[in-house]
Amino acid sequence: MSTRLVAFATTRVALIVTGFVALTLFPAHPVESWMGLSFPSQPWIDGWVRWDSFWYESIIDPAQTLVPAGMSNANFFPFYSWVSWVASLPFRAVAGTEHAFYFGALIVSSASFLLGLVAVERFARSVAGEDVARRTIWLMAVFPFSFFFTAVYSDALYFCLCAWSITLAVERKWYIACAGGLFGMLASMLVMGVREPRPLLGTAFGVAVCCYLMFIALLDTNFPHGPIEKMLAPLFGG
Repeated sequence: MSTRLVAFATTRVALIVTGFVALTLFPAHPVESWMGLSFPSQPWIDGWVRWDSFWYESIIDPAQTLVPAGMSNANFFPFYSWVSWVASLPFRAVAGTEHAFYFGALIVSSASFLLGLVAVERFARSVAGEDVARRTIWLMAVFPFSFFFTAVYSDALYFCLCAWSITLAVERKWYIACAGGLFGMLASMLVMGVREPRPLLGTAFGVAVCCYLMFIALLDTNFPHGPIEKMLAPLFGG
């Protein structure tokens, strides 16, 4: 079995078990609507649906009841919600609109994370060899933030699209790479506080990816042999 599949499966199972035990021993007690519980009797899945998950669901469901009244979901880019809505359609027969969306979103997040690992492994192997690629996959899978790559958040889809965009750009497959960067922008969250503006991190990340694609194209660079990499090589003992 490939490294990415083992890393993905083992870490996701460990997170599911940990979440189930934690919520069983220490049940959540929400005090605000946005802290609501979508699956209160199913702790193995409820921990994956929190906070911003409700906002993503509200993009395709005008009857969402867990988001604060009088606030807008315009802070969230829509692509993740659209893809999750499509994935949720088969579940409509056995669950309501809201729960069906969360089922579909969990599938989208998990599949995106796995596909993103495929891109990272492919890129790392091409520039640094099999051993580095293997360690990179494991480090990404066990890093604490990877919890969000399975939750009902847009991070996994964004990660997947950006990883493939950069990988395909390095391979000079420009049309697909640019499409990945575009949809990655649509999947990123616009980090703007409802009450207080904050840096637009999602947009900044998307712009950074596009700039890197232009960097590869204009300077004909290919990590680790491009002009910038050669300039930085002494810092890393190269």
